[in-house]
Amino acid sequence: MVEGIASDLKRGHLPILIAETGLKSEFQFTALVQLKKTATAALLIGIGIYLIMRNKHRERRTEF
Repeated sequence: MVEGIASDLKRGHLPILIAETGLKSEFQFTALVQLKKTATAALLIGIGIYLIMRNKHRERRTEF
C-alpha cells in the first residue's frame, strides 16, 4: 500500500487514498462498525483537546 502511494507521488499523481487503502469497500460492508470507530475517535480527540485547554486556562488564571 505504501509503495503504491509513494510511486504515485513520485510520478506526480495525487493518490486517491480511500480507493487505495480499501476504505470504500470496507465501509460498504461494515458501515456501522466504521461509524462506531469514527465516533469513538472523535470523542477521544475531543476529550483530549478539552483537557489540554482546561489545563492552559487554569495556568493563566493562577499567573495573576
